[in-house]
Amino acid sequence: MTPMEIAVIFAVVCFCIFLVALLPAILSLKKTLESLKQLLDTTNDELKPMMGELSSVIVELKGVVGDVKVVCQEVSENSENVKHLMQAIGETGTSISTINKSFRGVTEAVASTAAWLKGIKVAGSFFKEKVVEKSKES
Repeated sequence: MTPMEIAVIFAVVCFCIFLVALLPAILSLKKTLESLKQLLDTTNDELKPMMGELSSVIVELKGVVGDVKVVCQEVSENSENVKHLMQAIGETGTSISTINKSFRGVTEAVASTAAWLKGIKVAGSFFKEKVVEKSKES
């Protein structure tokens, strides 16, 4: 055998040893890839129904958002009405206060007039008694 043949045989033997050593790694990689494929298939099978449910939830949320928008608009419109109502109530309170002041003035005037009338009545009675006494004396 020539040195070249020995080198080729040595290279072939080394290559065979390399393949034998590499074979478990390749088999392990194959098992890993099969497990990964199974995981992806399972995940895909489970995600499809979830995606359908998610789509229906999104549709429902859009409806709810629309309803909330309508309610917010109604609240906004009603807040304007409440604002006008509160303004009217405030004006009514001011008017009632003015009427109350007017009645107080009238009440004071009536009370004052009643006092004057009572004074005039007493004075008239006194004057009448004096006139009656003088007429009796004369």
